[in-house]
Amino acid sequence: MNMHLTQTIAEVMDSGVVIVHNRFSIEKALGLAKGQHLIIVQGERPVGVLTTEMQGLMAHHSGFLNELAFPTPLIARSEADLLSFYRDHRANLTPVVVVNAQGTIAGIVVQNQLITQLLKILEEREAF
Repeated sequence: MNMHLTQTIAEVMDSGVVIVHNRFSIEKALGLAKGQHLIIVQGERPVGVLTTEMQGLMAHHSGFLNELAFPTPLIARSEADLLSFYRDHRANLTPVVVVNAQGTIAGIVVQNQLITQLLKILEEREAF
């Protein structure tokens, strides 16, 4: 199988996300997640991400999502080129919320997905 040497963000994103408002309780949000990444919004704007890896750390917390400090996620259009986007944001490896052409949240790219995909691209380039 010949892998594309260029890929869009949409090709590597995880579309299995749950979108929750930042006024949700931590308990309710974790209950909705069911092993999926949580994208926390205020209105329509993503203000944080709770990855599946981070959710285990939150299990014993009470309160509301808006009481917690989350790094502001990067936002990328689904058609953006993966390598170009990360070249422009190489100092910021926070999760990337992916939006489609209509501006609707379509998914997420987290660090382990990014690293795995970049390694695949490098392996493909070395095969030539």
